[in-house]
Amino acid sequence: MSVEKYPNNPMLGHRKIIDGKVGKYVWQTYKEVYDFVIRVGNAIRICGVEEGGNSCIYSANSQSGL
Repeated sequence: MSVEKYPNNPMLGHRKIIDGKVGKYVWQTYKEVYDFVIRVGNAIRICGVEEGGNSCIYSANSQSGL
């Protein structure tokens, strides 16, 4: 519902590190995040995972040295 009500509001942010220094936040809107989630879901379906099936996404959640 939030993406319909507030598509252009900031939703997900991260800070870039430039020359070892933490920069300002860079934000993605509700609409941008929603579109990305839909694309990831479609890609998982294309790989053969059926509705109600299980899958796993493995990723690092932080960078070493920060």
